[in-house]
Amino acid sequence: MLFQLLTGQLPFKGDSMASLMFCIANEAHPEIIALRKGLIDNAPGISDIINKALEKTPENRYQSGQEFAKGLRNCLNNIKKNK
Repeated sequence: MLFQLLTGQLPFKGDSMASLMFCIANEAHPEIIALRKGLIDNAPGISDIINKALEKTPENRYQSGQEFAKGLRNCLNNIKKNK
């Protein structure tokens, strides 16, 4: 959902449920920087957060909502420091 909020589009698309599931399981999501070029300047680190959240390997993803929220808070704090 965060990917869609930031880019205005879904990270994966498919013509059918089967093709969508295949894409989710096997294909990399588009880089948010390619979809919103100015985003990285305004929110450094957000790309890393998205990439970790959409990791294919479960062990490499955020292990809890709390861990995910911590990453988002750190990103927000970096934004505030850079202003």
